[in-house]
Amino acid sequence: MRIFKRGKIYWIDFSYEGQRYKKSTKTTRKKLAKKFAEKIDNEIYNGIYLHHKKNPLTWSEIIDFYLKNKEDRLTIGTLKNLNSTINYLKSAKVLDCQANTETVDTFIQYLQSKNYAGGTIITKVSEIKACYLYCKKKAKPLENAIFDLDGIEKGKRELFFKKAEWANFINEVKEQDFKHLFIVMLHTGARINELLTLTKDRVFLDSPTPHILIPAEFNKTKKEKKIPMLCQEEIDSLKYLINNSNNEFVVNKPLSTLNNKIKKYAELSGFKNWSKASAHMFRHTFLTWTETGEFDFLNGKPMSDRLRKFVVGHEVNSNITKDYTHFGLDNFFNLKNKE
Repeated sequence: MRIFKRGKIYWIDFSYEGQRYKKSTKTTRKKLAKKFAEKIDNEIYNGIYLHHKKNPLTWSEIIDFYLKNKEDRLTIGTLKNLNSTINYLKSAKVLDCQANTETVDTFIQYLQSKNYAGGTIITKVSEIKACYLYCKKKAKPLENAIFDLDGIEKGKRELFFKKAEWANFINEVKEQDFKHLFIVMLHTGARINELLTLTKDRVFLDSPTPHILIPAEFNKTKKEKKIPMLCQEEIDSLKYLINNSNNEFVVNKPLSTLNNKIKKYAELSGFKNWSKASAHMFRHTFLTWTETGEFDFLNGKPMSDRLRKFVVGHEVNSNITKDYTHFGLDNFFNLKNKE
């Protein structure tokens, strides 16, 4: 690869797939021109140089380019979802077609014909849209594509327990280890992976504000968070789990077993959609109850939005975090009055 000047502008001269290319770097600074050349050289080395293509890219090329550039920054879940989307595109026979509005519509029609839920359709189309916009940002040859999702309903949101349903459910649970685990799941609102990876040394029940600590590596937002213990029942259940654990982990249940038990007791309690019950519905129940004031410790008043976001681990004003660390459990909820 050669860098040369035409007038004041630096150009690069290189060969790719048997053809010779001359490309302007659009800069008069040699240092920037070298960086531009290094980027092209790197793309050629990794087999992802697409600037030479005159025809618009196919969905296969777009997703391939997206993955090769961002794979190391994507989560395992995102990669799994993209692989699933590739299979959907293949089944719809548009994977190797040009990315445009027509093929997007064909993809949507295919998903609808297979009776996929509205939420699934929106998710899958949003995934290929993200890949498309990334390529467009990188100045790849693309036709204009419109991602029309109007009229597609997401459908019902995740299941959650109403208060009477929860009472029936927990009364059916006879196995004490599961009973106490379900109580902790409901009252913390924690993601299930956060509880399954919780170790005893990250439980602080003797603190002025009893809480559990979730390290950044186990938190979806990649930030450390503290989940306060909101009532005595929750603290007692957590103590039970710790005392009955024979290793460093507070919970010693695989997720598959946990979900099977939830379905079992949901069915026994007469829960209408018991077959769809899962561990994640406890988090949705927590979010719903804190909004409606269903928890006894809220005395019928909703938890403030700022405090709710803090407890569930979403981004929150740093001043709230500072206030929290200096408050005892009795004063913790005074934050809801600071609007």
